[in-house]
Amino acid sequence: MKKKGVTLVETVVSLMILMMVITMFVKIVRDYNININTRRIKERLNRLSYCVMNELKYNCTKEEIRLQSSNNKIGLKNYENIFDDLKNRSLLSLGRGNGVEIFFNNNTNDSLKIKVTIYEEGFIEEMEFVKWR
Repeated sequence: MKKKGVTLVETVVSLMILMMVITMFVKIVRDYNININTRRIKERLNRLSYCVMNELKYNCTKEEIRLQSSNNKIGLKNYENIFDDLKNRSLLSLGRGNGVEIFFNNNTNDSLKIKVTIYEEGFIEEMEFVKWR
């Protein structure tokens, strides 16, 4: 006698295979979203550190940097619209805070060694350079 239809065992096996595929798909999508968010934050930190470095190098004098600091450190806020404010205002006129830290020490009278550290959502970006003017 021939059986027609699907048995219970075949149905359970097919449902298990379908659940494994769905589980793998959800994990892949979740990991992809985490990676996209991480790359977005790191790219923003990299751009911000580059902008801060260029502002300090080319638009600020050593004397201005020394005057704005306390204990060889300047702390600025890291906020969403900081790039817009950097276009229109001086770096040293931005709001004080802890998101962007600028450390420096006097190597000589001619140079200033500067370290820029930026924090955001558990990530850190650091950049060092020497200012000569």
